[in-house]
Amino acid sequence: KPTSINTLAQTIIKLADTRAGICYEPSRVGDIKNSYADISKAKNLLNIEPKVSLEEGIRAILEEKTVAL
Repeated sequence: KPTSINTLAQTIIKLADTRAGICYEPSRVGDIKNSYADISKAKNLLNIEPKVSLEEGIRAILEEKTVAL
């Protein structure tokens, strides 16, 4: 599922229960505007599907838990 860097940062801040803020800067020459991982080949060749949501994965990392990928 496509997720913006902004959404990712907001999710980490929320789950980390921190007062950290996001610092917005102007884009730079050469910055990539949109980039999405394509896991369709892994799905087709390896017959795998994601087992956890982005939020669940971040929560597990912050809590130092092992999750089955």
